[in-house]
Amino acid sequence: MPHSHVDLGEDDIPRLRMPLIDVTDGAVVGAPPGAQAPVADVVPRRTWGRLACAGALAGAVGAVLPAPLAVVAVLLLVGLVPGSVLLATLRPVPRPLAVVAAPAIGLSLVSLLVSAELGAGTYVPGATRWLLVLVGAVGGGLLLRGESRHAAPRRRTATWLRPTGAEPAVLGLVVVALALWAWAVPSVRGSAYSSYGLLAHVPVLAVSAVLAACAVLWALRSCRLPFAWLALVAWVVVRRGVTLVGTEAPLYQWTYRHLGVMDLFSRTGSLARDVDVYSNWPGALALWAWVSDVSGVSRFDLASWYTPLHHLALAAVVYALARAFGLTRRPALLAAFVVEVSDWVGQDYLAPQSFAFLLAGVVLTALLVARDGRVAREAIVVASVVFAGIVWAHQLTPMWLLAVIVAFVLLGVVRPVALVPFLALHALMLVVDLPALLEYSTGISLDLLGNAGGNISSPVSPGQSTTSVVVSVLAVALWGAAAWVVVSSLRRGRRAVLVPAVVAFSPLLLLATGYGGEAIYRIYLYSLPGVALLLAPRLWELLHGRRPAAFVAGALTLVVALAGLQGSLGGWYAGLVHGQDVDLAGRLEQAAGPRGAIITPTVGFPLETTWRYADQKRADAFGLHVWSMQNELSTGSGIDGRPVARLTDATRRSPQPAYVVVSEAMRVYAAQYGALPEGGLDEVERLLESEGWTTVVNDHGTRVFANPAGADSWRRLARG
Repeated sequence: MPHSHVDLGEDDIPRLRMPLIDVTDGAVVGAPPGAQAPVADVVPRRTWGRLACAGALAGAVGAVLPAPLAVVAVLLLVGLVPGSVLLATLRPVPRPLAVVAAPAIGLSLVSLLVSAELGAGTYVPGATRWLLVLVGAVGGGLLLRGESRHAAPRRRTATWLRPTGAEPAVLGLVVVALALWAWAVPSVRGSAYSSYGLLAHVPVLAVSAVLAACAVLWALRSCRLPFAWLALVAWVVVRRGVTLVGTEAPLYQWTYRHLGVMDLFSRTGSLARDVDVYSNWPGALALWAWVSDVSGVSRFDLASWYTPLHHLALAAVVYALARAFGLTRRPALLAAFVVEVSDWVGQDYLAPQSFAFLLAGVVLTALLVARDGRVAREAIVVASVVFAGIVWAHQLTPMWLLAVIVAFVLLGVVRPVALVPFLALHALMLVVDLPALLEYSTGISLDLLGNAGGNISSPVSPGQSTTSVVVSVLAVALWGAAAWVVVSSLRRGRRAVLVPAVVAFSPLLLLATGYGGEAIYRIYLYSLPGVALLLAPRLWELLHGRRPAAFVAGALTLVVALAGLQGSLGGWYAGLVHGQDVDLAGRLEQAAGPRGAIITPTVGFPLETTWRYADQKRADAFGLHVWSMQNELSTGSGIDGRPVARLTDATRRSPQPAYVVVSEAMRVYAAQYGALPEGGLDEVERLLESEGWTTVVNDHGTRVFANPAGADSWRRLARG
């Protein structure tokens, strides 16, 4: 059986600078040093021209389409036009990089363009759309006029799709998995709270996930690649689609902060850099606000669709990364599957970090392609452009990437000069955002054990405790297996293993950041692509070997898949947000006015959901008392009434509206994570009643208390 991974001898890291010339399944991607064969399997220049024209046409037609179709057209405009035009001007890069680089370049450049417009106060969404349409039409037309300088070998489709005999079984597994999932979805919305999560009430989801995972593994072992991709897409639908069809509103309270920032950008056409971190690193949210504005699709609908689409994109990016490292197609797809089954972190909602993480995978892919000296310059250009989008989208991800690039330079994977554009871009960001960095940066923390301990310190529910054990064992097992691969490879003189080892273990540097308990979740997430590069070749050898070994490999993968599934769905009920609460949040922000305050004793109610949040944060009415209500209510013996009394004294005679919200979702969150003692929210309600607060809303388990000014404002709003 041919090798499925880069197998270098004792000539070490310098031999990694090798051309990526393989286009056949099952052969090592690479060639001996000094080989000068042309870079094969590239996208021809005329194809880029056609794609640019197609993107421009989609963008133009999208102006008259209904919102659900218009958003697809806008995404095609962004994903095809800037990347196609830029890549066509460069020497061709290998197809695995080109396929993910084109949309990544578009996302990066458009996010920077829209951010600049917001910063200058010249935000005109429609004008930006037509500018991109013009670039696509003119650039694509010029590309189509020229001769195609880069011929790409044509795959023989008949061979690629030739049946192997296993296809009916794989397709049967896919159909049954999707059917079971669809049958289970109606039960999701009506299921009652369990601290053990969604699987406790809807175990059919686990069955459908196992069947989908079996389909992926069977297809990888026995079928042509398209069937393996089909099975992987089915896995993503089964695994992540429940967040779309099983909820009445986007998951997680903190999602709504991002939606509020998007609303601010859309309504004001400017940044609010004095308000929060998002206007200082606006890239991702500025982009999605623009997509919402030009397509007409609701920002809430964007957030609902975001998670499954994010994971489809992530699978493609990890596949490209694995191909750039040297894995052939099947092991590369297996690497993407490893990431998908083991990602339980829940950082896949509409947020700057998920956007930056996707783009970071493309940067890493380009850096590995840069090992080939013939396309090193072009790959560094691609990496730099995408990195620029990350720098103005998220503070933490560029720091991790810089650490990886420095390590690659030290290992000789890329030349030292490659570091220059990345340092320059980061330095420019430091100059522009230095005041915000000083204000919002969490700095350095030497409490490594504290940072590794998670962000839940209170006694949790039995189900949450079980889930925490499951994901902790999963993380230790994956990291341990990856470390074993590194050590065993180094003992055999295979220093090429240091490349994925850097990607896998460099996130541990984040333990020194001041993110507290959240750092460990980012470390795990950022490590997954590198871990997959290390484990996929060994797992592939087992899966493609004799049946007993394949059975063991499959069983281990299914265990990881179920552990990851429990990790994602174990806290399902604590992340749910009810549609009526979203509507209520918008009305409360309107009633609170520019100087009012909305206070919640714990997590569970959406806050800062509209553009009005900016003025309210600037005013910071009752700020110290709001903090006290959120952080000092819970004691070892129960609820401390003093924060309620202090808040009452501060708000009773104030002309500024103040609202305290107690919701059913808060009760679930408090029960899941032990945020408040049992019955704590009932005690808070009694304290507010005894202090004379007025109940203005009492519906569907949500109760809103108001000070006198807040009660008056609410009545005026109700009268219209």
